[in-house]
Amino acid sequence: EREREREREFSYYADANKEDHEGFYTCVVQHGPGLPQGLTSSAECEVIIVDICEELSDCGPTDTCIPNYDDGTWECQCDIEQRMRVREQDVIQTVEMGQQVSLNAGITRYGTPRASVIWEHLEEGGSYKTLSETGGTLTLQINDGAQSGEYVATIRQCNREYVSYFNLEMEMEPTPTVPPTVPPTFGEVNARTQMPTCTIFPSGVVEQFDDSANFYDFACSHVLVADLDAENGYQNPYYVYGT
Repeated sequence: EREREREREFSYYADANKEDHEGFYTCVVQHGPGLPQGLTSSAECEVIIVDICEELSDCGPTDTCIPNYDDGTWECQCDIEQRMRVREQDVIQTVEMGQQVSLNAGITRYGTPRASVIWEHLEEGGSYKTLSETGGTLTLQINDGAQSGEYVATIRQCNREYVSYFNLEMEMEPTPTVPPTVPPTFGEVNARTQMPTCTIFPSGVVEQFDDSANFYDFACSHVLVADLDAENGYQNPYYVYGT
């Protein structure tokens, strides 16, 4: 079988832009000698145009992106005229519900180019959420227990980086202590409540609390109801006692 030489043709565009050049392109190839006349092949592709510096590069906010359009690469350059100064923080702070809290990243001089700040909060699931605040101070109004936990401030100037940590712990309200209830004795109940008693004489039959009847051949006394309210110093206001 004869080897056929493949010819390649390229289209080059100077200053390509999304509006004029992005989209779908179809390439139609008409086959040469040795193949049926009029036989063609086609292929379709989508051309996506991106800005190397704006959409691909990982240069920081203080870097200058230098694109290389020949190979699609870039270089991040940053010339520091004045270095930033940062005192890294590692703070543990107790906060209360409704309290306003200000966290300072520790920047004493932003320098030139100006240092950037990224604030993040560690969520319950273990991932960090980037906050909208980009200044050196993060102000929080504590209205939810989920706002406690770890906060991180990352300060960058070109290739220099500092990190400050803050841990907000929610202050727990003390659990009220309930004094134990001490059941009163029969004498205390009788003396404090001045409730009447009943007497069962010999040969008496009494219907008991479980609806059964029993025979008592002796004298006894029962306090049927005792309403022991707060004035008597008891936590539980109701008792039924008997002897």
